[in-house]
Amino acid sequence: MSTVMALSFPPLSLAATLRWTPSKGKVDGYKVYWGRNKKKPTESRNVGKRVAFNLNKLPLKEGVTYYISVSAYNAAGESKRSATVVFAQGDNTPPAPPQGLRAK
Repeated sequence: MSTVMALSFPPLSLAATLRWTPSKGKVDGYKVYWGRNKKKPTESRNVGKRVAFNLNKLPLKEGVTYYISVSAYNAAGESKRSATVVFAQGDNTPPAPPQGLRAK
């Protein structure tokens, strides 16, 4: 089973990275699960053998709270999911341009 370690937010970046400790035993890859259901997120993405994933690659909506977990898999099947972390996509919309510009 994977342990989700952290969500990290690099300075001056809108990226959020999910990181976890590699599972023990033979691992063919990991799946990241996300959704609005705290008990069992329903959407998933196969992320291969990497142990970090940029959450901006998921179709998450701004201002919505998501619950995210990770599982490992191999030819024998899929592990239980990790503990769930909570993530809310921030506002990625630039501000409107200034209005009422005048020169004197």
